[in-house]
Amino acid sequence: MRIELDYIIHAGLFAVLYTIAAIVSKIIGCGFGASISGFDRKASLRIGVGMIPRLGVELAMLAVAMASGSIGADALTVAILMVFTTTLITPPLLKWLYTGIG
Repeated sequence: MRIELDYIIHAGLFAVLYTIAAIVSKIIGCGFGASISGFDRKASLRIGVGMIPRLGVELAMLAVAMASGSIGADALTVAILMVFTTTLITPPLLKWLYTGIG
């Protein structure tokens, strides 16, 4: 898979908001699930952050959607950027959560 810079520049704000929504939704959704399962606040946050990366299922779905013509190369590029970003930011965030806040 290839990221087209022109598509990212064109998508601009949408690509950024899409990526932020993907990150925040994982932290809130998984963190809330952990919280109602009995984890304390700090552990729930760590679980939510640990669930941020999106990779296998998303890439498989994107490949199928692209092959069927359901999405174009521009949408594919924005989604790949989100997958790439969420995969890269999680390890430093987890390190900070485990060392920075106790």
